[in-house]
Amino acid sequence: MKKITPVLAILVLLFSTAKVKATHVMGLDMQWKSLGNDTFNITVVVYRRCTDGAASMSNPGLTITSDSCANSYLINAGSPYSYTVEDITPTCGTQTKPCPMSGGTGTSSTQIPSGIEKHVWNYKIFFGGSYTNCCWYKIRWQLCCRNSNITTGYADGDFYSDSWLNRCVARGDHGPEFKNPPIEIRSVGQDVIYNHGVVDEDGDSISYMMVPPSGGAYTSPYSYNYPLTCLGGNNPNILVNPATGFNLNPINGDLLFRPMQVQITVLKLMVTEWRKDSLGIYRVIGKTARDMQFCIAPYSGNHLPVLLSPFSYDVCAGEQICFQINTNDNNATDSVKIYWNNGISGASWTTNNDSVRLSKGTICWTTNLPDARSLPYSFSAMAIDNHCPLVGKSSHSFFINVKPPVKPVITYKNGYLISTAGTTYQWYFNDSIINGATQQSIQVTKNGFYKVKITTAGGCLMESDSFTFTVGIRKTNRRTDIKITPNPFHEQIIINTPNAGKQLDIKMFDLQGRMVLKQTIDNTALINNINTIGLAPGVYFLELLDDKDTVIVKVEKL
Repeated sequence: MKKITPVLAILVLLFSTAKVKATHVMGLDMQWKSLGNDTFNITVVVYRRCTDGAASMSNPGLTITSDSCANSYLINAGSPYSYTVEDITPTCGTQTKPCPMSGGTGTSSTQIPSGIEKHVWNYKIFFGGSYTNCCWYKIRWQLCCRNSNITTGYADGDFYSDSWLNRCVARGDHGPEFKNPPIEIRSVGQDVIYNHGVVDEDGDSISYMMVPPSGGAYTSPYSYNYPLTCLGGNNPNILVNPATGFNLNPINGDLLFRPMQVQITVLKLMVTEWRKDSLGIYRVIGKTARDMQFCIAPYSGNHLPVLLSPFSYDVCAGEQICFQINTNDNNATDSVKIYWNNGISGASWTTNNDSVRLSKGTICWTTNLPDARSLPYSFSAMAIDNHCPLVGKSSHSFFINVKPPVKPVITYKNGYLISTAGTTYQWYFNDSIINGATQQSIQVTKNGFYKVKITTAGGCLMESDSFTFTVGIRKTNRRTDIKITPNPFHEQIIINTPNAGKQLDIKMFDLQGRMVLKQTIDNTALINNINTIGLAPGVYFLELLDDKDTVIVKVEKL
């Protein structure tokens, strides 16, 4: 990547009629990242057609206004503090890139209909100041004009793109970042599966919606929901094979279609960022416009690589999940590499790229209990072959559903311990498996600790808390006001019962259910010392009975 001296930004007022003449803009992405104290880094990524006489790129700067302050607050974005440019035309390793790195113009061909140049500007913007009550800010980048070779409408049209940031709901927000470029060159008759490779550093939820592009109109029969000629026409249906029409998955942003005509089209998505507020309600905290362009070239003979299903997995919170993603390519001479977008924080990714023809990727993630949520976690993977002159690639999103733990609860009734419902059961007595005890209930006759492991309806293996059972006891209460210290103990136990009745009956049982100690005390002292010098080391059940309820505690003598 070549570094360029920062270009002075020219502040373009909203709705200004002044235009910088150039026919080369292909698309745009925008991202913000909180730096703290109402200051954000804003990254603007503009894609330029760099072939066939296209003009060089200029940066008109940003216009930032606050819609919630009736557009009365205009922020001077100033100059960008960094600027880079590179040729990202997806050519193979032996093919010369079509874009001169000086920002000039190269030459296209039938198989490479457009060279693609990526320009990145970074700004540091302060959103506070006099208008601290302003919440929604609109960030606009505008330049004339779109590239001339668009065939479905919008050719040479004015280009502008708006994104919105809500600094009141999420002052420390990091907006979604797009790992896959919005400019694609594909072939007629090839099934396109495209994912945006979105990464949200904060783990916010993302949704996608097609919207009309700016600065022009489609020619008939095209529209923002049907931007190019597809198999089956304007009849989207992903349930048939192959899928028909132009399909967008609003949850993961996947685009699925089969282009049927050589053409160049534009499309636009509104990517909305959601976050739960203090009441657990999802609120919109940002909207990012993604301006895209698809160049459909004649069929090159290349069969695109594919990522193989399944695309959705389940894991129980607190457990580890590992799975392998395989690739395929029907061109026997092409090799395939696989990549991911680092979309899940804390997960690891390994591949066997370069060691086999069809690479595989493996993701492993050890989840924690707080990771459980109703919405799935997602990441995207991309398969890229080495076909010449243009490589083939496919991307797809993958989901991991982290299910919440549902711990079983044991209750006692008429001589039986009963577990809450599951699909499988295994009972334990004093941490040892009870052979054959695989039903929802178990009859109990011995003193000790019982627990059960169940498989929940969601497929998670969960273990209950221990249930202490003593023969003759029909009610227990987990009171937190009674303190038994020390535990383990040596020669005596101290019992602190501030809320107990006046009389306290104390019994102690060994693991065989034999009573080894019995004592009745006047509880007015609140603190009572129980002598255990004659007891052998081991585990016991201490039963405390007053006029309120019975409490059973597991204790150990050293």
